Amino acid sequence: MNFLIKIEDAINNLIILIFKKLKILIPHFILDLLPQIKKIFKIIIQFFLLKLQNLKSLLISFLGILKLKLTSGLGHFTELAIFLKSDQFKNHKYDLIIQFAQDLKRRPFFYLSRLMITGFVSFISFYIFRTANTVYIATLKTRSPASALTAEYVNENQIELKNHKFEIAVKAAGGHGGGGAAHHEEEVIFDIKIEATSEKQKEILEQMEEKLDVELEAFEFNISAVPIGKEEITANEKELLLYLNKEFSHIAHGNIIKSLSLKQIFKGRPEYYDRIEKTYSMKDLSLQIFLEDSTHNRQISFDYSLIASNRNIVLYFKEHEDKIRDRLSTQIEPVVPQLPIEDEGRSIIKEKIRLELNSLLKEEKIEGSVLEVYLDYIIGS
Repeated sequence: MNFLIKIEDAINNLIILIFKKLKILIPHFILDLLPQIKKIFKIIIQFFLLKLQNLKSLLISFLGILKLKLTSGLGHFTELAIFLKSDQFKNHKYDLIIQFAQDLKRRPFFYLSRLMITGFVSFISFYIFRTANTVYIATLKTRSPASALTAEYVNENQIELKNHKFEIAVKAAGGHGGGGAAHHEEEVIFDIKIEATSEKQKEILEQMEEKLDVELEAFEFNISAVPIGKEEITANEKELLLYLNKEFSHIAHGNIIKSLSLKQIFKGRPEYYDRIEKTYSMKDLSLQIFLEDSTHNRQISFDYSLIASNRNIVLYFKEHEDKIRDRLSTQIEPVVPQLPIEDEGRSIIKEKIRLELNSLLKEEKIEGSVLEVYLDYIIGS
């Protein structure tokens, strides 16, 4: 124990001796400057703290003045709104307009300066907003991944990639005589759920989202048919998990992904699916149009077609064509404000047909609706 104490004392004495030697080697004016340098740093810090306090006070004053101006402006607008609703304005509005015109003639530069200031402030505000919006949109675009990949953060350590599209080479059965298997490309859509091994590893995946997207596109799926069977999906999940952990190993320093699951998403039917079966046409529909600005009525004849949401609606319309003609003849005529062969009148007729037929379907308790109406032919007399 005494031996260890002696060693500690010897080390302390050696350190003191080294500092004494260094002090001898350092010029005296440097040692004299150290308190001054310390004092200068203290003055600089106090200066910045004072300026910061002054800046804080200036900001508080600015916010107070801005709040006061906004409150005053709101009060003026409220006063103006009350005045415009008052009986004084309603009874003497023409006199006030004449008085304002006289005042404008007497002080044109006053009103011109106010108008110019208002226009300048409005232009600057619009320009600043447009520039900020452009920068914001550009920033989002530069940070988004290359493909149409949408990330949804489900819980603490999970990331879900929605509707990720892959061009996959589907392997067909081999030909006769041991020939090689033929391949063809299929577009397959997956929802990919990834669970990171820790919160830190999840942050890495979020930061490296573009690399994750690239590695997913580079992975070669082993698929023999579409739709994909459960066994093949399970096998590809294991291979993809190993592949991604290997590609991220130099960044994450270990396995970055704990588990991974694939869910195939099937494409919906195209919009034009069964379009012919959902289309209904009616010809030679005549309507009497009564115009407000005329003492006589006008007649139009037209053919129209419509697209329904299902085939049952078309079957109903074909079986009840007389009911549809009566309905349209009695309901359309009051709504056309001008000659219906013009664009406005055509639009009103199409919308009115759609609304009336949908009302009829609702009354008859038929599921579905009329989606679009087209005027194939129209003539007015």
